[in-house]
Amino acid sequence: MDRVVWPSLRQLGAGFYLAPVYWELLEPQEGVFDLELVDGLIDQARREGVRLGLLWFGIWKNGASDYVPQWIKLDHSRYFTARDEKGSPLPVISPFCKDIVDLDERAFVKLMEHIKEYDGEQNTVIMVQVENEVGIWFHDRDFCEAANEMYEKEVPAEVASDFNVSGNWAEAFGPAACDKFMAYVYAKVVEQITAAGKKAYPLPMFVNTVVGAKDLHPAGGPDSDVHDVWKKYAPSVDFYSPDLYVPSFKEISEAFCKDGNPLFIPETNLGKNVCSNLIYAMGKHGCIGFNPFGIERLFIAPDPMGSAPPVPMGNDNITPQRGQDLKRTYRMVSVLWRRSERPIRKSGSMRSFSRLTVPRELPAACRLPTRARRWSYRDSDLR
Repeated sequence: MDRVVWPSLRQLGAGFYLAPVYWELLEPQEGVFDLELVDGLIDQARREGVRLGLLWFGIWKNGASDYVPQWIKLDHSRYFTARDEKGSPLPVISPFCKDIVDLDERAFVKLMEHIKEYDGEQNTVIMVQVENEVGIWFHDRDFCEAANEMYEKEVPAEVASDFNVSGNWAEAFGPAACDKFMAYVYAKVVEQITAAGKKAYPLPMFVNTVVGAKDLHPAGGPDSDVHDVWKKYAPSVDFYSPDLYVPSFKEISEAFCKDGNPLFIPETNLGKNVCSNLIYAMGKHGCIGFNPFGIERLFIAPDPMGSAPPVPMGNDNITPQRGQDLKRTYRMVSVLWRRSERPIRKSGSMRSFSRLTVPRELPAACRLPTRARRWSYRDSDLR
C-alpha cells in the first residue's frame, strides 16, 4: 500500500476510497480475531486525509466462497454448498447453510464493534458493504435439498401477504419465480448479518450486485427487478448498488434509481467513457459515490524492466492522461456538489433535489450527504 497504492492515489486526489476486509484474515482461527490489518488501513487513511468504505468479504465474494476461513473450508462437516440443476456442487456455500451464516454474523459484529472502538470518534470509516455480489451465477437458483424443499412448498405467509400471491414459488411468481425465491433467501440472510452489525455500530450499509447484459446476473442479488423483495426483507440495508461494467450504463443507472434507491456505484471500469459516466451519474441521478475498479492503476509507472502493470478487468488503454482527465472531472463534480442548495440549470431545464435519509444517531461526520443535486443535459453531451 505505502510503496505503490497510496503514492498513486495521491495523484488522483479523491477524498474517499473503498477497501476490502477479508473474513479469512480477520478470523484465522475459530474465535480468534486479528484486527491489525483493519487498524493499519484506517491509520493510513487518516494519514492521507481520506475517508473509507469497507467491503466485507464474508461468505460471498463475487458469488463464490473464496474468502471463508481455512478452518471452515477444511471441515466439510460444517457446511454444504449450493447445487446446480443436476445436483452437482457449486463453489459457493449455500445461503441455506445457517451454521456458517451465524459464524459470518459473529465475525461481522466483531468487525463493527472494533471499528466503533477504534474509529468511532474520528469517523474515518463512513460506510460498509455487506458481502460482495451475492447470488448464484449461471444457474436459475440453488438446487440443494433445502432449497428444493422450500421452493416446492407454499410461499411463506409474509410473502403471500406482502405480494398478494398464493401457491408455491412457481405458482406465485411464474417466470420470475427463481429470481424472487433467491432474492428472498439472500435478503433474509443478509438482513441477519447487517442488522447485527448495525446494532454494534450503525454505519450506513449497502449491498452490491453485478449487472450484466440481458439476463447475465447472479440469481438472488439485489438487481433492480427484485428491489421490492430486498426492501421488504432486508430493511437494515440502506441502499443497493450496481457494479457497472457493461455499455448500458445509463439504462442500468436509471433502473437502480426508479424506486427511490440512491445511486452509489462501488465498481465500474476505467474505459474511455469513465469521465462521461461520472458526469452523467452525478448530474442526472445525484450519485453519492463513483468508484472505478483498480483506480490506483491510473498513475502507476511502468515497471523498469518494461512490463506494464496489470490492467483491471473491463478497462481499455489505460494511460496517465486518462487519470488526469478523471482527476479534473472529479474536481468539477465536487465544485457542483458544494454549490448552494439552489437547483443547477443546464440546457434550459431544472431538476429538483433528491433527499437521502440516514439514521439520526450517526455522528455528523459519518453521515451521507442529506441533499444530492440533480441537473440534466442533452444525451449528445454524453459522448
